[in-house]
Amino acid sequence: MKHLLPEVQFLLTCLLIQEKACILQKLCILFPVKIFFDNKYKEISLQYLFKILLFKLNESMQTAQDNLLNVSLQQLRMNIQTNPGAPWSVTTMAKFLYISPRHLQKLYRKQFGLSCMSDVINNRIIMAKELLSNTQDSINQISSKCGYSSAEHFSRQFKKHTGMSPKKIQRKPLIF
Repeated sequence: MKHLLPEVQFLLTCLLIQEKACILQKLCILFPVKIFFDNKYKEISLQYLFKILLFKLNESMQTAQDNLLNVSLQQLRMNIQTNPGAPWSVTTMAKFLYISPRHLQKLYRKQFGLSCMSDVINNRIIMAKELLSNTQDSINQISSKCGYSSAEHFSRQFKKHTGMSPKKIQRKPLIF
C-alpha cells in the first residue's frame, strides 16, 4: 500500500476497519482531483478508487435488498399472526416473498428464532385457545377456523403444545 497516494491509503484503511462514514463523499472529491492532476501513481490510484467505489455501491445495494427482505419477512409474520387459519405452507410463504422455500426457512429462523411453520402452529394454538374460551363453537368448527383439515390432527397438536386437550379448555355452557 506504500505506492498509493495518502488519500487512497486512507480510504482503504477505512474499508478495512469498516468505517463507512463519508467514504463515498471522499471518493467523489478524489476522482476529479486525481483525473486532472498528474503524478506517477495516478493510474493505480484511480484503479483503486474505482474498485472502492464499486465495492461501496455493491455493499449499499446489498444492504437495501436485505432491508427489503427483512420488511417482507416482518409483513409475512404479521400476516401469519392476523390470519393463522389460512392454508399456510412453506411453499406458499416462499412464493409470497419470491424466494425458495429453503431460503425462506433459513431467513425466517435467523430473523425470528423459529421456523415459519412453528410460528404458524403457535399462532393457530393461540387462536384456538381464544376460540375455545370465548365461543360456543364445536371443536370441529374451531379446528377448521384455525386452519386444520381434521379435528383429530388439531386435538393432537393442541395437546402437544398446551399439555391439555381442547375439551378441557373449552368453556362449558352455563346452566340456569
